[in-house]
Amino acid sequence: MTRGAPATTTTEDGHARQLDELRRTVDLSVPYAIRAAITLGLAEHVSEGRTTVDALAEATGARPGGVRRLIGLLVFEGLFTVAGDGIIGLGPKGHLLLEERVHAMLDRRSGHGRLDDAWPGLLHAVRTGRAGFEHAKGHSFWDELASEEGLNETFDRTLAEWSSVWAPKAVEALDLTGEHVIDVGGGSGALLGNVLSAFPGTRGTLVELPTTAARAEAHLTGLGLGDRTAFARQSFFEKLPEGGDVYLLAQVLHDWPDEEAAAILGRVAAAAGSGGRVLVFERLPEDEPHHHDLAFDLKMYAVFGSGERTRDEYAALAARAGLRLESITRLHGGMHAIELRAADRSG
Repeated sequence: MTRGAPATTTTEDGHARQLDELRRTVDLSVPYAIRAAITLGLAEHVSEGRTTVDALAEATGARPGGVRRLIGLLVFEGLFTVAGDGIIGLGPKGHLLLEERVHAMLDRRSGHGRLDDAWPGLLHAVRTGRAGFEHAKGHSFWDELASEEGLNETFDRTLAEWSSVWAPKAVEALDLTGEHVIDVGGGSGALLGNVLSAFPGTRGTLVELPTTAARAEAHLTGLGLGDRTAFARQSFFEKLPEGGDVYLLAQVLHDWPDEEAAAILGRVAAAAGSGGRVLVFERLPEDEPHHHDLAFDLKMYAVFGSGERTRDEYAALAARAGLRLESITRLHGGMHAIELRAADRSG
């Protein structure tokens, strides 16, 4: 054996391990199998005592051969177990499949679960800067939400749950006492509800499409805020209500490429006039981003051809709309309040 042989062998072994890791990383079978299992509710059925392939197939309306193969692969991921007698159980990580937030992300019956349909269009998005979702499916993500009853509502519900985490931080950081607050693209009213509850002398107007506005009205009325809230049932690409003191745009702009985002912001700037404030609530990239942040940003690019913009990118977007960036306040979980004012207003 030559002196160089062990080094060559070691190099080859290292390359083989790297290649094996790459194969596992790019393998789509496990992510799709997990989504299928969640959508079928396999973990729920197992926890309720349906512990054979045939019982699971009957409960879900699936084929026994398909269920057996799904379970078989997910055993190796620690999500299920299969005993020698064929009895199926939940594995060490199986409880994760029962969590509501996991269903919200991965269940094909949820609005957020459909975001993943954009991935086949990622290359198109990277090449063109346009929505990969539309390229992959032939229609926009918003059309997808409207295509099946309940999808839009599940999407709004997930956004509202996230708003319930960061919106209280926004209320603590901002003084909106006695203001007329116009929430543009306000969804089901989660943010506006927090604002009006915190500032009793404040009035609100929520701008949303009719179906979502109806859910917002029910939510805000249920909070006892109906008498202080008006509703503009319209698109934010149309002329917006004027006369507001503060205009809110919460996680709206990151859903749109620069051209459309500038148009939305231009509508807001026109409505706010020279004296109104504009508060944009969005994530800003961290100096040392986590894998999750980078992956989410790429997903947004695949879905919408947009993503999480930097401070400078928001400043440039604001300038296109005749606004200037006044200040940025960090809130929670990467969320920031970006205050904009008319560019020709000093002080």
